[in-house]
Amino acid sequence: MTLAYTAGTLIPRDRLLSRFFGLGVNRLHDLALQCDNDIPNRKPVGRWLCRCLHHRCAALAVVINMPGNTILGGGGGIALAEGLSRLYQPTHFLATVAVAVAPVPITFMILF
Repeated sequence: MTLAYTAGTLIPRDRLLSRFFGLGVNRLHDLALQCDNDIPNRKPVGRWLCRCLHHRCAALAVVINMPGNTILGGGGGIALAEGLSRLYQPTHFLATVAVAVAPVPITFMILF
């Protein structure tokens, strides 16, 4: 997941948007451009969205451990999306992922 996050941070945003446009995904291209232009002026709507934005690390940990996260691309897809969004500092991302996936190795160490 660290590799996917790093790849997401290294992908230039302009190149990604041009790929969206080239693939014919015009609505996604337009939405990404609109979000880029409106981010400083946009206020989150809804109580849950405000909480998720305020507690981003907890929200990431929940999404990583959520059953069915393969729909979102699994852990690698989620990490790539987080790298593209640039909402997390690398240290915060690594700490969150370490805490989120820690129960599985600990369980194996205890049981086996």
